[in-house]
Amino acid sequence: MSEMPPEKLTAEEARVQKLLRSLSAPEGDSSFQKSLRDQFVSGELQETGNATEAGEAGATATPSRAATPDRAKVVPIESHARSIWTWAVAAAAVVAIVFSAVMYNTGPAYEFMAVRGSGFVEVNGERIAASNIPQLTAAIHGGARVKLDPSVEMDVRVPGYFALQLTENTDMILPRSPGKLWGKTQNALFENGEVRVTTAADFPGSQLTFSTPEAVVEVNGTTLAVIRDEDGTCVCVYSGSVGMSEPCMPPEPVAEGKRKLMFRDHHKEPVLMEITPMERTKLQMFEDAAGTH
Repeated sequence: MSEMPPEKLTAEEARVQKLLRSLSAPEGDSSFQKSLRDQFVSGELQETGNATEAGEAGATATPSRAATPDRAKVVPIESHARSIWTWAVAAAAVVAIVFSAVMYNTGPAYEFMAVRGSGFVEVNGERIAASNIPQLTAAIHGGARVKLDPSVEMDVRVPGYFALQLTENTDMILPRSPGKLWGKTQNALFENGEVRVTTAADFPGSQLTFSTPEAVVEVNGTTLAVIRDEDGTCVCVYSGSVGMSEPCMPPEPVAEGKRKLMFRDHHKEPVLMEITPMERTKLQMFEDAAGTH
């Protein structure tokens, strides 16, 4: 800093200037000077100032890769949407396959063949006039409970599998159509009356069972009649062979041309005998009318 000309100083400023000039210059510390010189020669003296500060700032601003935490993996929106679409297509394909398998496995629906007599047919509690064929046709299906008046007979069938002839006073739950892949065994609950059964070309590999409180009748491919009255359950075999037993017991074969009666009174032994000529004739007529053989 340069000094101001004396003519521009005030009296007080001139006095201070004179006082400062009268002071002696400070002597240097010889030991400090020597230490500073030795550090410079040995390289221990480091440059300080802006460069050092910049280096420290750089070190602070740029941490090492090891100290930097891993960045989260970013999944592009397009990739996420593509994954959702792939799963949706796969799920739809599975549903389509299952639906197709179920539809393929479902057997044919019941068809109405004939009705004889006058009166009513009760289907699941609804009484339908025997003469009302369209309503009967719509109402009959597997699993339906059917009761016939004393003066009515009715023939129905599952095309390709079996046909049933329900006689007067019959009370039963119709068997469902056997499945093509699974559900090949179907059961009918039989309460009272008589049902004649004949199997058709697509039936082999399937099975029908007719269950009463005292007996189970297994049908594997034949023409037969199942009768339940006040005595018990009777099976009449026109052709083929039928299994019959008490519930939950292994079936015992009943041969062609035979009939077997299992009594409601379990203390009585079952009776095996020849089928009656009348029943043989009725079974033959039904088999011919159904066209299954």
